[in-house]
Amino acid sequence: MSRMRSNPIWTIHAHRRLIGLSYRRLATTGALSLITGLAQAALLLIVVRAATALTADTQLISGAVGPISASNLSIGQLIGLGFGVLGVLCVAEFATSLALASLTAGAQRTSTTRMLDHYSAASFEAQTATSRGDVRQVISQHSAQTAGLVGSLGAGLTAVVNFLTLAGSALILSPIAGLVVLVGLLGMLIVLRPLYARSRRLGGTRATDQRLLGSLLTERLELTREIRSFGVDEEADAPVRTQIDAVIRVTKRLRVLSRMTSVAYRLGTFAVVLAMLAFIDSSGATNLAALTGALLILLRSLAYGQAAQATYQSINEIVPVVDQLVEERDRLQATAQSGITADHAEVTTIGRITFDEVDFAYPGGEHVLKQVSFEIEQGDFVALVGPSGAGKSTIMSLLLRLREPTAGTVRVDNTPMSSIHPAVWRSRVAFVPQEPKLQSGTVSETIRFNRAEIDQRSIERAAERAHIADEIRSWPEGFDTQVGQLGEGVSGGQRQRLALARALAGNPDLLLLDEPTSALDPHSESLVAETLESLRGEMTVVVIAHRFHTVKRANRVIMMENGGVLPDNGQDNDALAAFMGQAATAH
Repeated sequence: MSRMRSNPIWTIHAHRRLIGLSYRRLATTGALSLITGLAQAALLLIVVRAATALTADTQLISGAVGPISASNLSIGQLIGLGFGVLGVLCVAEFATSLALASLTAGAQRTSTTRMLDHYSAASFEAQTATSRGDVRQVISQHSAQTAGLVGSLGAGLTAVVNFLTLAGSALILSPIAGLVVLVGLLGMLIVLRPLYARSRRLGGTRATDQRLLGSLLTERLELTREIRSFGVDEEADAPVRTQIDAVIRVTKRLRVLSRMTSVAYRLGTFAVVLAMLAFIDSSGATNLAALTGALLILLRSLAYGQAAQATYQSINEIVPVVDQLVEERDRLQATAQSGITADHAEVTTIGRITFDEVDFAYPGGEHVLKQVSFEIEQGDFVALVGPSGAGKSTIMSLLLRLREPTAGTVRVDNTPMSSIHPAVWRSRVAFVPQEPKLQSGTVSETIRFNRAEIDQRSIERAAERAHIADEIRSWPEGFDTQVGQLGEGVSGGQRQRLALARALAGNPDLLLLDEPTSALDPHSESLVAETLESLRGEMTVVVIAHRFHTVKRANRVIMMENGGVLPDNGQDNDALAAFMGQAATAH
């Protein structure tokens, strides 16, 4: 494990599936790089031979430099061969570019979709344990950065293969001169190792700071209306600006470190070249053509060496992002199977719902529900009433299968709800929140809400039942009207009724509502009330009620307080109204 953490290449290898690294595409990139390296070496040798021949070096004309012989070629033919090799080099470079692009694009698609899959499969608790900005940063930005990491790895491999190919060619021409260069480069890598370690630590700090910035910025954007209404723009911007400064500071330090590492490598290469020239001067070499060719090739290889060094530096900075991506994946995976049993009961409809001594507690917190027991008959209109913190919303979360009881049992007829597959359960249940958010797109798309089985006729019928169809048809684009991001293009009352239509479009057995009329104007409130009246007896309706007129429509009222259900002593309307008044005061 320590080896993996200290070496970024091992980290990438260990998590290659998560980040979408394809060894097949990487091998293709390496093979193409080998061809480009050989083509460059051959082209440089041809240039040396032709240039020396033009100066009437007879030894070069009749002999050979490394693998290139001119004994049977004229200068014109040698130049023609050079153009041929140049053509091969162009094709190989283009193919390498395509391979690198495919490597990076494949990695970005794989890493992003896999993190999205892990998020979708996780429990509701895991999904909501971190801020939306943080989740967005991990799924989108971190995945994109890891794709860039894979691209850097491909570019680094290209640089390394080209460097080794050219250095190997130089070794053939002048083994001692080539060894001088390789030993010098090895020494530079040893000297630069502490700088690489430092850049990795700073990269981890930057990744953490960027996640926090994403979280703060998302919250700032989602509270835009409230912030402007209270006139606290500067105060709300202050923590975001502070975090921006923190990201900039660490980024600045990384850039300085990156440049100084590159400068140190570049200065080191000059020292290596000078050392090789000193060797040539002291060795009394006679094969000037071979040494010239070796020097030219080694100079070219050093450029690839610098590119490899820069790539390694970049990888060191981004690898901490992979570590954080892995941590987030592991956190989400740990809850992926929560509440799902191996064998699932067959359920075609939701009948009687029974809570039998149900407890619920959030991790590390006190019990929110304590020994809760009640029954809901099929077709009932049930109102949940009580002060804030009584447990009403938790009851809703249990019925939505967003959470599971920590003790006790919820049954559907005689079947434990935990034995019903969540997907099957949710296909028969619908929910209307107090402040609904709509999916961007057309009205039809908003009501359908990604359920392909719901046709246009069902969409329009649901709109009719929610008393919004006539308004929709009066709009210029009708059901093709865009509702805006999160439904910001329609009024609050229209948004609530569209959310109700969205719930009804799937023809659910169980409809759950969190006080659907609390924030509506009188006209919209009366329309929603008419819809709820029409549903009586057709489906089971459970509503969190804060208004007495909502409770009056219910045939069953469940009063809650301090996480428990109060005994039903047949309270009359006056007693119920008094209880709700006390609950409202407790709010």
